[in-house]
Amino acid sequence: MKNLIEEIKQDIRDLRDSYFHFCPFEMAEQIGETRKDKIKYFEDWLDRYSECTCGDFDSVIDKLEKVEKELNYNSKEERLLYEQL
Repeated sequence: MKNLIEEIKQDIRDLRDSYFHFCPFEMAEQIGETRKDKIKYFEDWLDRYSECTCGDFDSVIDKLEKVEKELNYNSKEERLLYEQL
């Protein structure tokens, strides 16, 4: 189960970092300091028309990590109960 959760988390990271996912912050970093007039226009456009969804991907990863912790906690409890028998 732990391996499956890790695979799913990696799949989500791959989707977040894929070519079709648009991150305005990453795009701004790629432009860099060249042509400041274009950068200002681009930043204004990003603020108005696009939202970064990286956090959406990361929140799903966070939920999977909670599941993973819960599974680890439950398996420890089960081991302790088994050892007491």
